[in-house]
Amino acid sequence: MLMQQSSWMRVDFIYFDAGGGHRAAANALRQVIEQQKRPFEIRMVNLQEVLDAMDVFRKLTGLRLQDIYNLMLKKGWTLGSPQLMVGMHWVIRLFHSRTVHLLEAFWREHRPEMVVSLVPNLDRALCESLARALPGVPFVTILTDIADYPPHFWIEKQVQHFICGSAKAVEQARGMGHAEDKVHRVSGMILNPRFYVIAPLSGEVVAVNQKAVDEPETVNEDPYGEGWLVRIRVADAGESDSLLDAAAYRAHLAEL
Repeated sequence: MLMQQSSWMRVDFIYFDAGGGHRAAANALRQVIEQQKRPFEIRMVNLQEVLDAMDVFRKLTGLRLQDIYNLMLKKGWTLGSPQLMVGMHWVIRLFHSRTVHLLEAFWREHRPEMVVSLVPNLDRALCESLARALPGVPFVTILTDIADYPPHFWIEKQVQHFICGSAKAVEQARGMGHAEDKVHRVSGMILNPRFYVIAPLSGEVVAVNQKAVDEPETVNEDPYGEGWLVRIRVADAGESDSLLDAAAYRAHLAEL
């Protein structure tokens, strides 16, 4: 007999619309939970909307932070990302207290029983505000990258749980002093529940790139070279006719 929905745990999924990956991961996980009839009542929370009242980037440029990031991706302006990250972290530190204040008010009004973050950079404020507003409510970060990009990106020194999709991310979390029972290793990152139902091509995996396993940052640095993942002996070469190449996929993203 299924549990009544009124007794299901209320869980907030925190995401941004920056880049689309955070929202895609949150939506995919929510769909899997619903398909498996897990006893969780999931609420999708766009962090940008919660913090709109203090978005300093919008005040300066007229654009939301997530819109600035999406514009950079669309234009291909990614070479300066490390420098931009330093500036963004400075702004986040400057407005940390106000961010915590806004989030505290949000938690007290909506009263989740667990908060799951799928966004980087703001987990310190998310965790601190939750602990103040609702002591004892667990805070979880799901890394939607293969590894952390320290400092202050995914992994912070605070009491919380981490869901890590690689051995590298687990190593980074434990290296920050997090207890073994707070760091949870999974097989990878969930982006679309269909990935676990059917593969795009039928065939046999004949090779796995161990370098990508041991050094996951290679996937970001050289995805079309050293960052390859697997080699497949395809059973039916004709199946590839329905797939998109890199140029077609970029065109598809531009239309979204």
